Amino acid sequence: MLGDRRDNCTTENVDFNYGEAETTGETTVIGLSLGANPVSVLPKIEHNWFKQNTESTQTTGRLKPGEIGWFDEVSVTRKAKGNWQLAGVDQSNPFAPINDHNFHGPHQFTDVESDITYRIIRAQSRPMTPEERTSRCGNASPA
Repeated sequence: MLGDRRDNCTTENVDFNYGEAETTGETTVIGLSLGANPVSVLPKIEHNWFKQNTESTQTTGRLKPGEIGWFDEVSVTRKAKGNWQLAGVDQSNPFAPINDHNFHGPHQFTDVESDITYRIIRAQSRPMTPEERTSRCGNASPA
């Protein structure tokens, strides 16, 4: 279960939400010391860059009067089949930049099948028991 259970003690349908946000960042510092040795008293020029990205999602559910609801997370695995291409450097070009990511390309892969697992967040609900109505809503009926 994600978050807390929500209840609907009203006589109307109500929406309830669950959201997540993730922020990632990266700092780049470039510095230049002017002088002939590391203990120079000459000025140092430095510049900082900060790059930040936030991704968020929100899932909404609906509760009928007298219902209790929650969100849960389910992992789903499916087969995926397709064609893939590994980009890379043509090894016949001696001036092309080569690094670990593109040293072995380019290559084509056809009819590749693999398991892909992802997660879904789903809203669940059920009617409150008479005890829950009393404890959560203060009486035995919504409103």
